[in-house]
Amino acid sequence: MTYVPTDGLLILAHAPVPEQDMVMFLATGAPPKGFLFINFIDVSQGHSLIPENDLELVDRPLKMGCRVKRHPDDTVSGTVVSTSKKCTLELIVSRECDPVTEECGPLNFTAETATQRGSSTKRDDAPRLLYDVPLSDIKYFEEFPEGDYVVYQQKLGIVVEVVRDMVLRLPNETVVSIEDPLSLHRPLSTDSTAIVSPPLRPNALKFMPLENGQMLWSIEAPVFHPGDFVLTSKGALKKGDWISGAYSDSENPGGHVLATPASSICVTWVCPNTFAPGEQYHRRENDYFSPETLLRHAKRCDNGKLPSDSNGRTVKADNWFSPGDNVRFRDPARAAVKYPQYQHIPADQTFGHDLNIFRIVSMKSQFTVRWQDLGVTVEDGASLHKFVPPRDEFWPGSFVTLREGIEYTDMPRDAGHGPSPGIFEGCSCRMLCLKKTGVVQAVDSRERIASVRWYKEPDIRLLHGGSMWEPSSVLGELCDQPTEVSLYELTSFPGLSRPLNDLVILTPEKIQQSVIASADMSRAPAVAGPTVLNMLAPLTFSKTCSFLQYIRNRLAGMDWFKNSVEIDSTPLPARHSIQRQHMGVKGPADFVGHVISVDIDGTVTVRLVALDECRDVRVPLEKILLIVDYLPALSPLALPGMDEINVFDPFGPFGGIGPEPPVPDFHDFDGLDDAWIDDELSADMSVGAIAPDIEHRLDDDSADDSWETEDDLYEDEDMLDDDDMPDLEMTVPAGRPYVIANGPEVAEIHHPTGPDGSDSDENGDTPKDAGQAGGENTKLPNPKSNQPPSCPENFAIMDSDPASDHRFLSKPASESSGVRIKRIRKEYKILASSLPSGIFVRSWESRLDLFRVLIIGPQGTSYEYAPFVIDFHFPDTYPSAPPESYFHSWTNGLGVINPNLYENGTICLSILGTWPGKDVDEGWSSIKSTVLQVLVSIMGLVLVKTPFYNEAGYEALAAEGGRRVESGQYTEKIFLLARNFIRHALPNPVAGFEDVLSWNYLASPVKDDKTERPRLLRLAIDSALSMIEHHNNTAGKASEDAASPFVSRLSLGAVVMLRKHVAALEEVETDSDGEIS
Repeated sequence: MTYVPTDGLLILAHAPVPEQDMVMFLATGAPPKGFLFINFIDVSQGHSLIPENDLELVDRPLKMGCRVKRHPDDTVSGTVVSTSKKCTLELIVSRECDPVTEECGPLNFTAETATQRGSSTKRDDAPRLLYDVPLSDIKYFEEFPEGDYVVYQQKLGIVVEVVRDMVLRLPNETVVSIEDPLSLHRPLSTDSTAIVSPPLRPNALKFMPLENGQMLWSIEAPVFHPGDFVLTSKGALKKGDWISGAYSDSENPGGHVLATPASSICVTWVCPNTFAPGEQYHRRENDYFSPETLLRHAKRCDNGKLPSDSNGRTVKADNWFSPGDNVRFRDPARAAVKYPQYQHIPADQTFGHDLNIFRIVSMKSQFTVRWQDLGVTVEDGASLHKFVPPRDEFWPGSFVTLREGIEYTDMPRDAGHGPSPGIFEGCSCRMLCLKKTGVVQAVDSRERIASVRWYKEPDIRLLHGGSMWEPSSVLGELCDQPTEVSLYELTSFPGLSRPLNDLVILTPEKIQQSVIASADMSRAPAVAGPTVLNMLAPLTFSKTCSFLQYIRNRLAGMDWFKNSVEIDSTPLPARHSIQRQHMGVKGPADFVGHVISVDIDGTVTVRLVALDECRDVRVPLEKILLIVDYLPALSPLALPGMDEINVFDPFGPFGGIGPEPPVPDFHDFDGLDDAWIDDELSADMSVGAIAPDIEHRLDDDSADDSWETEDDLYEDEDMLDDDDMPDLEMTVPAGRPYVIANGPEVAEIHHPTGPDGSDSDENGDTPKDAGQAGGENTKLPNPKSNQPPSCPENFAIMDSDPASDHRFLSKPASESSGVRIKRIRKEYKILASSLPSGIFVRSWESRLDLFRVLIIGPQGTSYEYAPFVIDFHFPDTYPSAPPESYFHSWTNGLGVINPNLYENGTICLSILGTWPGKDVDEGWSSIKSTVLQVLVSIMGLVLVKTPFYNEAGYEALAAEGGRRVESGQYTEKIFLLARNFIRHALPNPVAGFEDVLSWNYLASPVKDDKTERPRLLRLAIDSALSMIEHHNNTAGKASEDAASPFVSRLSLGAVVMLRKHVAALEEVETDSDGEIS
């Protein structure tokens, strides 16, 4: 977990904390060991550090669709498919009634009235509580609060602002409406001595002198609710609108909030019902309404409503309330019978305001969980742990596609039908054609195997990196029998996902025939389709209307679509009649729904929550047009809008999914020519030691206290001569040599696809070569090239042209200052003498500002034997700034090979300036840092045995051995991905490293050659076969021997994939004849 400083929060001392721990916490935001940082619901109680032993876990606020585990180290995870919550309610106001005379006494507010510093008035009567109230019995106390979705005249909108009056009841029974709500404050629950850290906002804290000479402190609050006790100023009371009584200067300026009636409600429009008849263009982005107008004409998307025919098996989505919320009963008369403690208070006895309001004190949850093995259980909320799954983890109901069945087609904008709107001008995208798509039935997470029902003849195309469904796509009919597939053969895309708990726009059940008839296929561009709304942000409402109309035009021309809806053939009224104008705004609100189930038969169950009588409908994936995840406050930070997309970027914001760009031809280079090295430059410059006890760090620095400024650096351009360079005494660890080893004798092993290890059916649904990354062919190119007579140098300067595919080749070779060129030469001289085994560096005489690095994965890690290539560039700002870097990711869009090595080429290290380190010493130092230090950091601190813990904030987990199952599965996946790097590099040689790859990976082409080559390709094959044999020999029984230093035992799914890798690597070995092309 990543922590941030607590600046701006009100922190109170509710429990003793050692002073040193508190100082460190305020600086870093990381709670000391044994403490938790608590945010109290009541704003007047602020935040506080509380000892863990003083706390009791009551519940977890899990939502429907959350992934969960019973224990963090469990193998099996599940999905919350239904939530049932009961709550304890506290009346905000009550009164005592005589059971005989039925006469009632005065109102008693539950919130205590502050009268002196550090204390409050206490009543003898305890607050009245209602226990075990199901959430289906209650609703929010306001009709249209902020964040609610509403349907008005066939448009979906979201309430973004509610302007409220603030009515106070003072202790002397007078009532006043305050003009300025900002003048109100909540009194603190304690005195000033308990304030550890005040908020930084001006006037956030205020104090009021009391008659006893003490001070009453108060804090501003973001919102006030009926029943709250608040303080204000006498000036605010004077300016108020007095409803009952009059201002008295002797009265303390404080009272209870009697009501917060809305005077104006602002709705921002999200999207229309694109299938409603008539014109849907709407110029305004938002409108202001009176509450009365919305009550009469709008429909609220009420997620708390259940279908009228609901029964005990009905899916519940009880996740829209939290402790501290104010609520009412949906049916007060029924509640009065069900809960005898509840006594309805007539509004005429509370100054015309309905005070039958309750505050949620606590909640208890029960979650229905569907586990990966398709088992269903009901669990208490406190017994579950939220699980953040890795990419390509699947559950029953997940839509998946076979990796090797993905085809990529470049589709320019004009491939669509007719003209495109402005938002698509210049847009081209890569279309993904999914040849093999299905629905997961069950998952064996331990063995990484999924049972999948495939669609018989799917016709599926996805746009924009898989984030958008092409409207003409059709899933078709599912096969009857499932097939078992390795999880590593499967993937999914956002365009295939319809997540639980999301609000969606779908095609209505009945469509007016005029809509079908008016569909214009010439205005249906092929780059628009169903997607997530925020992908379009910050698209205006009018452009969203156009976007949906293009989807409608394409759907309306499809026979399958016309056959799946009811077409209303009622003749339209006259064109200019009132009835015709009202047709487009008076239809049912059945185009908006809430996803409550994603079923294993491929259908999605949607609850139509905007209807007066909500009901559940089951729809195919194709009929969901838009996933509404709209948050107006976040839209400027959302993904770039469609009008910003110029060219599809496979590593861009739309998921980074796509095949590796084609590798251009490479030139051959001569060996090392180091005559250019200035002999008078010192070779004593080296890098600071990387201590073995800080493996969690992702880079290092010497941590020397003697710092110099950049101005000092450039005082004299000769300052980098020998005598002026600091002696950074540090031993560079020598890389572990690769030793030639004989592979074990391996018996023939068949491709297992089931727990029994039976052979896969070559005539079945799963192709024999399924799962090859990026759709590579099993038949790989024949490698041929010149063979080096001896082991290539670790460092060399080439006299040929730079690599044509070097990431930074396009950057101009700027004039180098004396300081810069001397520093570059110094770096190269260090590399020439100090590179550890397994790291190779090449630069070019014509471009000394460019260099390329090949790192062979260290043995004993999941990266062993795999080649990793990084391009570097010394910018004009070097050495003040670190070198620029680019990692060549050859995973073909299958995910990152390491948490610090991104698919877009970024290397996440603080020494490279791409990650904010915990200490300033971890960053690049123009005086002390070197390229060698960067390379050793990558090899020693990134390419490690347990890369899962390289994730930011996971250091504590590594120290405690937490989340071992996730770490093991991650390592297994990385091992398989790393085999792809070998498969890519040998048939697609890397410019500058042809001889290095040939010498290290292949056998000598000369018969009876006495040189000892590492033959890493054969080592990789033998190691894989040994791990497969270990899996077969340990099936169904415990084994003390591990398959390798980094994996105790391969899963069955990994074995399936590894055998495919072995077959491909053996073919490379056979075709190579000891040479590399």
